[in-house]
Amino acid sequence: FRFEAMVHYKLYYFPSRSVAEPVRQMFAYAGVEYEDIRITKEEWLAEWKNKMAFDQVPVLEVDGKQLPQSLAIGRFVAKQYGFYGKTPFEAAWIDAIADQFKDYWVALAPWFYVHMGYMTGDAESARAKHTAPARDMLFPHLQKKLQESTSGFLVGDQVSWVDFMIQEHVTVLEEEYPGFLKDYPELCVHAAKIRALPAIKSWIERRPVSRG
Repeated sequence: FRFEAMVHYKLYYFPSRSVAEPVRQMFAYAGVEYEDIRITKEEWLAEWKNKMAFDQVPVLEVDGKQLPQSLAIGRFVAKQYGFYGKTPFEAAWIDAIADQFKDYWVALAPWFYVHMGYMTGDAESARAKHTAPARDMLFPHLQKKLQESTSGFLVGDQVSWVDFMIQEHVTVLEEEYPGFLKDYPELCVHAAKIRALPAIKSWIERRPVSRG
């Protein structure tokens, strides 16, 4: 599942974790070298936006060729480095969780972007309107998956792309909205398990500090 030749990766994103962080963690776990290029808002508008596929980031550059969209990037890296399940059915379940997370994120974003200061608006009103319906789209189902799991991972018996994805988001929620997942303790245990993996623990200790 690995490239035979050495591949030169550049990962472009803003100076935050967010949707780029699962890719960074897969690279860290697999021991893959890459350039972690973090672009400020000012640099983005002045220099980078019109150079990126779809005028957006994250973008993963693979030997000079750009790949946009966080789910496409995550799926690509997962396939290359063994984070995509052991069977076609496991791979399909990984896709299903990633797709459901995308739907959840669309529902949560009106609150999250205001809360984080990326958009203007009334954060309390947005939280009351959007957070509980969004949460109920995803976390009861993930908790059931973990309750049924014999490995502690979301799919199969080894860590996968969506373990990194869900762990990172749960970590952000624990930081930004304490109590949001109080009815879903298995998700918090799972996040702690992934953060404690030696390669991930080492990455977290040395990565640039950022909010969300």
